Amino acid sequence: MSSLQVRLVLSYALVIVLALTIAALSLYGLAARRDLQESSAALLEQAQSLAAFAARNPRASGVVGGEGARTPGLLRLASVVTDARIVVVGADGQMVAEAPAGGQPLSPALIRLAQEAARNRRPTSRQVRLAGDQALLAAAVPLAVAAGDGPVPPAIEGLTLVLVRTEAGLRAGSAWMVRPLVVAGMLASVAGLALGAGLARGVALPVRRMGRAARRLAAGDFSARVGGPPVTGELGELAGAFDHMAARLGRLVSDLGGEKELLEAMVTGLGHGLLALDKTGKIVHRNPRAATYLGAGSPHAGRPAPELDERLVELAGQANRERRPAAVELENAGRLLQAVATPLADGGSIIVLQDVTSTRQLDRMRRDFVASVSHELRTPVTAIQGFLDAIREGVARDPDQQARCLTVIGEETARLRRLIDDLFDYAKLESGQTSFRFEPLDLVPLLRHALGSVAPLAAQGKIVLAAELPATLPRVIADRDRITQVVTNLLANAVHFTGEGGRVTLRAWQEDDACHVEVADNGRGIPPEQLERIFDQFYRGPDRETPRPRGTGLGLAIARHLVEAHGGRIWARSDLWQGSAFTFTLPLAPPSPAPSTLTKS
Repeated sequence: MSSLQVRLVLSYALVIVLALTIAALSLYGLAARRDLQESSAALLEQAQSLAAFAARNPRASGVVGGEGARTPGLLRLASVVTDARIVVVGADGQMVAEAPAGGQPLSPALIRLAQEAARNRRPTSRQVRLAGDQALLAAAVPLAVAAGDGPVPPAIEGLTLVLVRTEAGLRAGSAWMVRPLVVAGMLASVAGLALGAGLARGVALPVRRMGRAARRLAAGDFSARVGGPPVTGELGELAGAFDHMAARLGRLVSDLGGEKELLEAMVTGLGHGLLALDKTGKIVHRNPRAATYLGAGSPHAGRPAPELDERLVELAGQANRERRPAAVELENAGRLLQAVATPLADGGSIIVLQDVTSTRQLDRMRRDFVASVSHELRTPVTAIQGFLDAIREGVARDPDQQARCLTVIGEETARLRRLIDDLFDYAKLESGQTSFRFEPLDLVPLLRHALGSVAPLAAQGKIVLAAELPATLPRVIADRDRITQVVTNLLANAVHFTGEGGRVTLRAWQEDDACHVEVADNGRGIPPEQLERIFDQFYRGPDRETPRPRGTGLGLAIARHLVEAHGGRIWARSDLWQGSAFTFTLPLAPPSPAPSTLTKS
């Protein structure tokens, strides 16, 4: 028998014994009260009978007499028969007669009882307690003495007969119940122990099964269930709740495992290096990008990191001392890394390594761009200033010479305007201040207009412009001026980088839910290493042996911004010595009626 079962049996036995004891005491108390009531009624009846006899025979009963008044024969006989003390009390509270004689003086409680009966002129009985907690049952009956034996003295008026029975006499009536109650209690206790053992076994077995299942669950076996025969009641509910908890815990652990795998996949695929260090400087986790940044000699997880750059170790210490992120830049294996350390509550730290090489290259490109723009501005300004001086100082006196000077001034002014427009457009696009007027429009007329606008430039370079456009295309949602700017820029770039006698073709078609526009040329093409960067701001490819100006490197970056603002995309493909093709898409206009124009910033 298990300790739980023993405790349950003892608990059941204790409860049963206590219950039986309470029941026996209650039953005994009820019986005692019933005996008290019956004894009180019987005593009152006997007192009334004696009072009636004493009233008819006052001298014989000792109520009226001289010296022998305290030892009347009839009262003594009645006392023996009733097993009670008989006292006759006068109006002044003094004993007139008593049997048996020589008893203790009347207690104040008995005197008050006698006086109460005489005052109310009706029989009264009650249980009274004397000093020492002694219990007595007393009955008081007023005496109405008759004159049968002669004249009745006035002194016997207001007499009361009191009949008193002791505590032993009261308990005698219910004493017979003690033994049967003890025997019944013992039998009930034995039966209760047997019943408790059965109940304890019914409770202990499911609890033991749940204990075994809990131990399996703690060991990682989430398939553990209580099992066994079905159990009803609260234990059955507990077993069902345990099985439900085990099932939910198994699902939760499975979900946590999936989330852990997802987190590990995210950390592994993170574009930055990630190092987790404990407070002793050991690497507890690192992702592959961090290993790449730190080189093959970087330590593995769980080992100290002596090979780490001292600046990284100092960075982690600084972050923990200041309790805020700390950053530093360092160079390793040809990379410029920005390291940011974030302190953890346990004294460890997280270090994020970001390769900022390209960012710094972009900064360098921006500086180069500023220098290039300065040069691009200086060249036309110098030319304009020179030709204006020639006209003003009379160097160019011939009208033909002056016309040529004005032509050059006009060309350089247009070049300046284009440069300034590019800078202004890009600045607005970067700051998000560009406004668009989107409306449903037909692409074919727009494309033909853009083709016509670059025809003079193509004619100067003896380049053939071709259009492969359908008669109609579905309408698109676009800003007319911005899309014209994109198409004109792509056509001008194609003419610019196509040699004499080359060909530039403009195509358009519908595919799925978008219209595609393509500008293709048969020039020298773009090297693969430059193809990925041609849409970057400030990037200018090589001049490809052409004497024409190279520009600012903003045209394709502006085109990309404009196309993406329309919800489309732009890309390029090229083969060396075969030519290049630039393609962008625009979403189709919805078939439902829409506002004619929509302004968007």
